[in-house]
Amino acid sequence: MTAEPDLPGLLAALAAADPARPAEEQDAAFARFMDGLFDVELTRLRSPAYAARHDVVVFRREVPPLLPIALGALAEYTRETRRMLSGTWYDDEDRVVCRRRSAVEFLRRLAPGVVPAPERLDERLRERWSATGGFFHAPQDRPEGVPETHWWWYTA
Repeated sequence: MTAEPDLPGLLAALAAADPARPAEEQDAAFARFMDGLFDVELTRLRSPAYAARHDVVVFRREVPPLLPIALGALAEYTRETRRMLSGTWYDDEDRVVCRRRSAVEFLRRLAPGVVPAPERLDERLRERWSATGGFFHAPQDRPEGVPETHWWWYTA
């Protein structure tokens, strides 16, 4: 993370994933939210001071009530991540997929019972590893502080 996440902007992006909006707008807004959520949650895990900040606590409290309107966008986000696993990789696609999967896991932990387990995505991750002998990223490419429960970063 290079700049501190714009927490109100991330909440606005989540709200913009409303199904009343065109699908492209929903999906783009939700992807922005998820990218920022990854940064927020990873920073929170690394820094107790950041985790205790009032704006971070409020952000984490305000996300779960907004999620029901974004479940369609979440489903598309996980489908798109599965599609990424089917393509040819040339650069850092493995890290992008792992980052996206971690964002889903952070969201699941933030809103237990609201976000379903991405079983098909995890199945596709395992298939990709089996077919390729593991991802291409080296341990030093894994972001600092990623929990070991995020096995997709640690499997090779």
